[in-house]
Amino acid sequence: MPKEIERRFLVTKLSSDFFSFFNSPGVNIWQGYLEGLVRDHSMRVRIYNDNEAELTIKIGQGIERDEILPFPVPMEFADKLRNSIVKYVEKIRYGREHTKWELNFFRPPLDGVIIAEIEMKNRNEKFQMPACIEDSVEITDSITNHLLAKLAVELRNTGEPALPYILNHIISSIPRIVITGGPGSGKTGIIELLQARPDLHCVPEVATIVMGQLNIKPGQYPNQHFQRLIYDASNLFEVRLAHYATMLGKSGLVLDRARIDGAVYFENGVEEYEKVLRTSIQREYARYKIVIYLDIPSEDIYYRNKHKNLNRSEDYPEARRLGDKIREVWQNHPNFVFVSNDGGWDEKVRKVKEAINKVLK
Repeated sequence: MPKEIERRFLVTKLSSDFFSFFNSPGVNIWQGYLEGLVRDHSMRVRIYNDNEAELTIKIGQGIERDEILPFPVPMEFADKLRNSIVKYVEKIRYGREHTKWELNFFRPPLDGVIIAEIEMKNRNEKFQMPACIEDSVEITDSITNHLLAKLAVELRNTGEPALPYILNHIISSIPRIVITGGPGSGKTGIIELLQARPDLHCVPEVATIVMGQLNIKPGQYPNQHFQRLIYDASNLFEVRLAHYATMLGKSGLVLDRARIDGAVYFENGVEEYEKVLRTSIQREYARYKIVIYLDIPSEDIYYRNKHKNLNRSEDYPEARRLGDKIREVWQNHPNFVFVSNDGGWDEKVRKVKEAINKVLK
């Protein structure tokens, strides 16, 4: 069976003179995928410029895949398939004569996504990246067009940008460790201790940065707008810093709370959170390898430490109520760890470190 040997790169910076390299006329491509095949098999329907169509079956993943060579199909048949297929992408492809490089500009809802591809004679063949591609991330083993077609289904008619989702998928291999809990539970203190570990990269609480450094407070805006701001800022921090941590060779990314903590600030909880932010609790759970929930200490310890965070306004009953709601949001995560106050502060720290070490093995 013929082999397709190809490497793929997500272009994150492209110079304005790329047409001097990719000098062929652009080709409009509609590309859909039929479901129901066995694992690692995909059947692709591709239509060129609305006047030529073909079917292809690909088997496997990564740089080298088996391929049943494309065979032409009548446009009448292809149009019927196009009208019934849900998972598809649309793009403009540019090529380069005498090389095997192709550049693909994706159309909405994947606009902003640019992927460069090169066909190779063997997996060890040397190649040179075109000079017009100033920065890129290899996605050969992580992002396929089939996966992009699935993503397009989620994003269509939402107005959400595609790149954050794609970058998140690229760096999803680095474990994300959530340290959460109610006000005064010790998250910040424990994360400060974890920062000394060379194998971990720690992300501060985004809400604290927004309120303390940017002076944006919840009461200044409608709650939905404020929570959207926190959600978007959290996503940016997670994606960019996870990418950075991966480049530094870190073993894990530690987060002081995470996006879905914001659900406790909606009157109808998770249900309203999912609707307003167009997400699902299962999708949020899937982002994180482990969730470590810290219980709130006794009332006297809470008030003793309250002055250390100028943004903390909750009295003890309110802090306890928020802590219980956060626990309720996270407790169904498949790797949820509850850390009590039994044994004091040192024991609490030990339990957190033990949970992290287990997940990083």
